[in-house]
Amino acid sequence: MMSPTSTKRPKSDAGKAAGDRAVQFFCKRLYLSKGRPVPFIPTPDQAAYLRAVFGTLNPDGRRKYRTIYREIPKKNSKTTDTAGCLLKCLFDEDEYGGEVYSAAATRDQAGQTYRKMAASVRLSPALYPKFRGKPVKLYDRDKRIYVAALDSFYQALSSDANYEDGIEPSAAAVDELHRHRSRDLLDVVQEGMGARDQPLLFINTTAGAFQSGPAWDMHCYAADVLSGIADDPTFLAQIYAAPADADWEDEATWYACNPMLQAGVLDIEDFRRAHRQAQRIPSAKTAFLRLRLNQWVAMAEGWLDLSQWDACGHSTSPDAIAKRNAGRACWGGLDLSSTSDFTALSWWFPADDGDGAEVLTRLWIPEAALERRARMRDDLRAWARQGFVTFCPGPSIDYRAVAAQIAADCHAFDVQALGYDPWHAPHIITLLDEFDLDKIEMVKVSQYASVMNAPCRLFEKMVADGTIDHGGSPVLRWMASNVVAEVNPYEAMRPSKKRSSDSIDGITSQLIALERCMAPREAPAFAGVVI
Repeated sequence: MMSPTSTKRPKSDAGKAAGDRAVQFFCKRLYLSKGRPVPFIPTPDQAAYLRAVFGTLNPDGRRKYRTIYREIPKKNSKTTDTAGCLLKCLFDEDEYGGEVYSAAATRDQAGQTYRKMAASVRLSPALYPKFRGKPVKLYDRDKRIYVAALDSFYQALSSDANYEDGIEPSAAAVDELHRHRSRDLLDVVQEGMGARDQPLLFINTTAGAFQSGPAWDMHCYAADVLSGIADDPTFLAQIYAAPADADWEDEATWYACNPMLQAGVLDIEDFRRAHRQAQRIPSAKTAFLRLRLNQWVAMAEGWLDLSQWDACGHSTSPDAIAKRNAGRACWGGLDLSSTSDFTALSWWFPADDGDGAEVLTRLWIPEAALERRARMRDDLRAWARQGFVTFCPGPSIDYRAVAAQIAADCHAFDVQALGYDPWHAPHIITLLDEFDLDKIEMVKVSQYASVMNAPCRLFEKMVADGTIDHGGSPVLRWMASNVVAEVNPYEAMRPSKKRSSDSIDGITSQLIALERCMAPREAPAFAGVVI
């Protein structure tokens, strides 16, 4: 296991006193809000951390560490610990004119640290409403705390808001660095600390989904400090993570890299529930490794388990599925190619009992594409003979034929809505205007992760649970083997055409249809007579 740096008790009496003072500030001045005021009693790991940060001194009596990098799995009290440390820097360092900041990727995230700090201050009679006989002001809207006795303040910052370069932090925290798209805000905070005598910068994160960006750079630097490759005596690095070759299913691994699990604060049953899901759903496993074991892993492998996919449908032609579902309510998804590759149309038929769904997917490809796909030529021709794909004569998709099929399906089924990727849609939308489809709701479904996350999560769960019947199309199976899902820094997922090994249009159209099926719908207006 990669473990935190040694947190031995300082040898000097001054260092021991400073470390003890930090622990006592938490115990006697800080509170956790859990329905009632609860004193913040640090666990042994937290107490060792506080003594290392505040009690490791240079010979001149000043603190040794200026930057504290802590990389740890989620739910291990990162934000709470940091909020407490910032309050100590604000109230207990006797620094007149202190400026304390917490910096996060978004305004909402920045507010998390402020809310914990403000709640603790409000619950502490030693800090609020007065400190040393002068008022302490809490400004919830601005996420700001002002301490009149020291003419000091705390302020939350976010990278998605405007901020000035002229800050001079005496202490600051950069939270969840893996969510920061650039290091701009980190640079502003670090550069501003140069004017302070003993600044403290706390950098906290969980492992990210991409081995690039400011968080990965900082992770590599911290690893070099821990291994001795980089000599930086002012940098305290703590990385709690399971090594790549650890048994991710062994509970001993879970305990080793989760100090709050060791302390009994986290519930082992919560880990076991997440582990059971991770055994069946690839993206859930990726999330488990990253968020629970703090490993830098990305969704680099195929998204869908093909053995699970194969169990979800037997070979049935699209026409047979259409005949079986005539007149039934459904939601559609349309994914159009630029002209030279697959175009896909899917109809999502929820089961009458609400448990599962059947999906009809129609696919088109230009005949000219066979020349570019020489290795698949025989397969494509066989799939066309079986009715799983339709060839369009010439070099491009026949959008008029696609529009005619949409119109025919709209008359055959009780279509509630048809979603479409707007990227290549304008031409076919114009063609659809020629048909009598006024009652069909056409909806743009952008392929952003924020839009596609919910259908992706449900889709992979239905595949794992076997509650989707996709008809067993060999073309769809090939596309399912191609698809790679990417997860952004905010844990939102979408299928990635760029990272997938080949075409995924059929899967994308199914996800668009599912997104429309999941979308909230307004109740129909009342048109009767009230007596």
